[in-house]
Amino acid sequence: MLQTFATMLAVVSMTPVLHAQPWGVWQPEPDLPTGGEAKTHAIGLELNGSMFVLGGPPWMNPPNEDGTVYSRPMGGGPWTEEIGFDGYGFVLGQGGGVDDMGRIIIFGGDDPDDPGGFDKPPFEWNQIEGPWHEHADRGVSAPASNFAFCTDDDARIYSIGGGPGEGASIGNPNSAYCERFIGSLDTWETIAPMPFGLANAAATPDGIGHILVFGGISPDGSSRTNEVLRYDIATNTWSSNANANMPVALSDHQATLGADGRVYILGGSSGPIGAETVERAVHVYNPLTDQWAVGPDMSEPRRHFASFTGSDDRVYVLGGDNSTGGSFGVESIYTTPCPVFVTQPESVELWQNTTIGLSVQTTGGGTITYQWMHDGNPLSDGPSAGGGVISGALTGTLSVESTGPADAGVYTVVASNACGDTTSTAAVGTVLVPPEIPQQWTWTSLHPSYAEASYAQGVDDGVQVGRAIFDTPDYNNIDHPTRWAGTAASAQNLTPNGSQGGSILDFAGDKLVGWWWEPIQCYVNHQWQTCYFRRACWWNLDGTFHSTSYSGFEYTLMSATDGTSVVGSGATDDDVGNVFNRAVIWQAPTHEFAQSIHPAGFPDSAASAVDGDYQYGNVSLPF
Repeated sequence: MLQTFATMLAVVSMTPVLHAQPWGVWQPEPDLPTGGEAKTHAIGLELNGSMFVLGGPPWMNPPNEDGTVYSRPMGGGPWTEEIGFDGYGFVLGQGGGVDDMGRIIIFGGDDPDDPGGFDKPPFEWNQIEGPWHEHADRGVSAPASNFAFCTDDDARIYSIGGGPGEGASIGNPNSAYCERFIGSLDTWETIAPMPFGLANAAATPDGIGHILVFGGISPDGSSRTNEVLRYDIATNTWSSNANANMPVALSDHQATLGADGRVYILGGSSGPIGAETVERAVHVYNPLTDQWAVGPDMSEPRRHFASFTGSDDRVYVLGGDNSTGGSFGVESIYTTPCPVFVTQPESVELWQNTTIGLSVQTTGGGTITYQWMHDGNPLSDGPSAGGGVISGALTGTLSVESTGPADAGVYTVVASNACGDTTSTAAVGTVLVPPEIPQQWTWTSLHPSYAEASYAQGVDDGVQVGRAIFDTPDYNNIDHPTRWAGTAASAQNLTPNGSQGGSILDFAGDKLVGWWWEPIQCYVNHQWQTCYFRRACWWNLDGTFHSTSYSGFEYTLMSATDGTSVVGSGATDDDVGNVFNRAVIWQAPTHEFAQSIHPAGFPDSAASAVDGDYQYGNVSLPF
């Protein structure tokens, strides 16, 4: 929160701190090969499977010339002294990072013996050449030293604030200027300034779209601050009250984002300017909950040191200054990555007395445990709410056998490890209950007196549909599409004009679907005559007729509808008499044209039912 620096220390105790938190243990790593001299003001990073500590003492050319560089494989092994910052002289306070071209970029710094006298541009460093290509100059307003630096997820390297530090005054204040280096463009891009100037602060991305700046020295150099400033990368704006303040005011510390998504505030200087205490304490900030926790102390106090998170999910601290002359030691702590769902549970729809099966896959550090939830309530193996049997409630795969209606609802799973808890997306379980069939029935004949036979194919809301068989002037025993309203006398022949007949096979809503004998002029025995082909068609309840077409098929029929979609089949034959059937669907609203849903690899198929997005039917298996 934004406060005046005069009241800063009075508010420190108000910062919420959590104490109950599982942490790793600081582990000693091989010492830097400095010959016992402190390694301070260095840059720590990882590239291509090796960790690097770049710049600062001990000097390549004593007493104060050219910073040293050391490397070590991430998988373990001894340190190697690399080509240092040859030709760059006595420089402290440099920044650096790996840019979007995969290069180590070093920038800034100043000569303590000649303040303002170091004016070399940023440069690339590599293991073969040492200092290599020079790059674009920083902005003219960029302070030479005491700036915070970090790299975002797009490999843009930030320079934030800086200035005289403890030597600042009202007339010569610490800076609010900020910029970032875009390697692929070889340019420094000025971004919005901080709300106020800071030097000797620490900066890191928070993993959720921001750069966080922790602590530092006030604009006039009179005090340290526990402020946390947040830069929104997407909007190029700063906020001074979006994040809880640090539990203690610090400068010369490090802020490193762990693999667990938490920011580790490491070491630094506390207390009044000129009477500082070098800290070994670790404060841990969770950007998602905006809460602070007390982490495990480092083995020794450190300030002006290097830190980074490696690909092994460990936070490393390297070298530094302390109250006893400095450090060449290295230590690391494992930051357990939080569980991440690789696959999420998927919603299911099934019938009563079948099995709900849900599963997930996760990645993360350490041991991951699971807890499945149903409508927000934790599940345990044993009886389910619907009378079924639950198994796997504490694993990545849940099974609910013999489900009942009460087993329907929202299912989630919570994956947990030492980092914390992660909840999956919700999966909806729908349990379908078959309708109860009445035990008492009333029988009513719908057979029309003029028909030789009749068949009812569908019923809905007091209307029945099917076919009645009777002779026509040209043909005997022909099916005719028929609609009833509950009595034999209500039978209505829906045969279209010009046709010999047809049939209604299904009925839902305002759609009666089936087929008709379509009249077509054909040339037979050297003369034209009327032929009839079975073609799919449908009617409205009021008897309005609609013909359809399906290119490439000689015969078609509509066999089922849910009131919206219509399914059926098309048939054709070859020159030797083989008949081929294909399942098809007619899409709303006109149902004029059909689309094949025939599965590849099967000789024949037919669709006989439809319900929403699902079609049902049969296929023939090849011999």
